[in-house]
Amino acid sequence: MYKWMATGLLTLIFVLILFSFLDKPDPTVDTIEKYFMDENGLIHAYPVNESSEKMFLSESIGQYMFYLALTENKALFDQQVDILKDYFLFSNGEDNWIKWQYGEEYSTNALVDDFRIIRSLQYAADVFENKDYKVLSNQLLESIRKHQIFNGLVTDFYDWELEKFSDTLHLSYLDVDFLSLLEGMDLRVLEGLLYDPERNSPFFNEVYSLKSELLLPSNDTEVHMVDQLLIALQYVDIFNQKPETFDSWLNEEWETNGKVYGRYDRYSLNRVVDYQSTAVDALSLIYFLKTNEQALAKQVHEKLRQLDEYFQNTQYKGVHVFDYLYMETALELYGKKTDILIAY
Repeated sequence: MYKWMATGLLTLIFVLILFSFLDKPDPTVDTIEKYFMDENGLIHAYPVNESSEKMFLSESIGQYMFYLALTENKALFDQQVDILKDYFLFSNGEDNWIKWQYGEEYSTNALVDDFRIIRSLQYAADVFENKDYKVLSNQLLESIRKHQIFNGLVTDFYDWELEKFSDTLHLSYLDVDFLSLLEGMDLRVLEGLLYDPERNSPFFNEVYSLKSELLLPSNDTEVHMVDQLLIALQYVDIFNQKPETFDSWLNEEWETNGKVYGRYDRYSLNRVVDYQSTAVDALSLIYFLKTNEQALAKQVHEKLRQLDEYFQNTQYKGVHVFDYLYMETALELYGKKTDILIAY
């Protein structure tokens, strides 16, 4: 009798443990659905109850898709792919494009958002063993290859109504992993833009002009740290080494001040704003993980964890979903043994 009771107790404990791992609530998913998502599953830029303006961006759905693939949430990933097809995907019978913003009036894509969605689809194709995701991602890549390559470089966007591509390339929009898949793209050109041994400033110029064939600053006096970190991450991927002057400056800011602000003077290196950026913190964490700066990664992770708690307590008032999803993705990546430490 006691043996039967012991066996039954062990079985009960096993079942309880098993169910504790099944359908375990994800606080990030709960937050998106409660504060940022409308009744159709579209994600607002800001909490739904804060603005009457409806702004649904391909940026947001791409970030959420990546998070869902990273956390292996197949059911919700499938839902977002359906929303992508229903609300953002445009097809003319030959090419497939993603509108940068939902609405009939929009006829351009955004390279940075396309790459994020393509990466999410390709990663999910492997994780969930779904070939349809790979097919769609390849279709999107093919449209970019056909219409956005010029002189060995890919451009920021394409307007399918005007049948014209942009005459600029923002280096922060790139994803090195997929550039090699674009026939006509010459990585040596990009390497030449990023590698500048004469550059004394820690900051990168951000925009390549196809007309002048010059790499120019996006702003003559200031730098935006989201852009700088995204470019630095691409630099690490291309050259398999740190951008020395930027890396030294970033390390010193975190070690000395314990924070990085949103914008800095391009020449004096002094901050020009009082605010900090959650996305900058998240990208700093991803950068330190990629460059194996474990002590700094731990420091930034702790700051993000505290920010996460603060946002919960304030019910995400004033929080942009871009910042929130960057934070949650960086926190998810922290401590994982993964080869997808990318800026996406």
